[in-house]
Amino acid sequence: MNFGYLVGRMRYRIYCIFHRKVSFSKSPEVQKVFLFGTIEHMNYGDIAINQAEIAFIQDSLPSSEIVEIPERLVSAMIPVVLRYATSNDVIAFHGGGNMGDIWPEQEKLRRKVFRSFKNFKVISFPQSLSYKSDSHSNNLKKTVQALREMKKVTIFIRESLSYSQAREVFPSNVRVILVPDIVMSMKAELDSSDRYIDVTTFMRNDQEKFYQGKKTAILKHVKGNYAVTTSDTVDTGWKTITPRNRKKILEQKLNQFRSSKIILTDRLHGMIFAFITGTPAIIFDNNNHKVKFSYLNWLDNVNYLHFSEKLSEEEIIKIINYYQHHVARHEPINLDEKFFQISKALRK
Repeated sequence: MNFGYLVGRMRYRIYCIFHRKVSFSKSPEVQKVFLFGTIEHMNYGDIAINQAEIAFIQDSLPSSEIVEIPERLVSAMIPVVLRYATSNDVIAFHGGGNMGDIWPEQEKLRRKVFRSFKNFKVISFPQSLSYKSDSHSNNLKKTVQALREMKKVTIFIRESLSYSQAREVFPSNVRVILVPDIVMSMKAELDSSDRYIDVTTFMRNDQEKFYQGKKTAILKHVKGNYAVTTSDTVDTGWKTITPRNRKKILEQKLNQFRSSKIILTDRLHGMIFAFITGTPAIIFDNNNHKVKFSYLNWLDNVNYLHFSEKLSEEEIIKIINYYQHHVARHEPINLDEKFFQISKALRK
């Protein structure tokens, strides 16, 4: 553990002392969207999801007040929200890939929100599932029990593998809708800065890491033949993320993509950041296949994104070499119509 990390953690603790509650209008005349489970940590995928959710809500409900409730304050804020929320308000939960058994603490918080607001309209922004089989997941059993009691709940799922599981295991009162990851709705600036980095890698080193012989061979090749920058969409340091600094921090990460001729990644948001910045990429899968199915469902026809399972090592090496000599900035396809159901759920 380095000194910078310790300093960052200490600053975060001080920040928490002075930010123990979330303020919002108590007037029943003001429609509010309470977004539970927002983030304060250095995971750029979560930062982007958070930023995209806020932008999407603002676009869908421009006159509403958005109330962000970070993970650490979910339990404390539930009784406060219950006291003032009306039937005109929306209860929403932050999206991502933490619905299941891999990240149990986040699953507990989501259940707590579901149980507390069972009589309200509740929306979960796009998620991937990681439950074990139905008979072995205590998390799933508890979540299903909480969902059964809800009057109006919509869970958005961001890839078809999780969608199939959700349709199978969630009770019939739950609306389950397949949409892209919310970050794909972002319109990132396609600036004219030079792509001066040969190759940048964004690779996992956590519970979702997936070992592949092809990936190992390709990484060895590029490190021996190109100027390679190693990065990630998760930062090992600690910096407190707030609504004020979130956009700036995200833009700094996106600039790494804008500056690269090609990126190699097994991160879902590595792939999505490449997509929204028009950056060529070689995509590798992770251990729960949410990368693979997100690619196949939404990005299979994007000509500058290349999924490694479809290619031999030789073909991948040729693609990497091609982009060293054919530097271009690509225009992302428009996926706006794919998000219509989220807007509809927020407004209805």
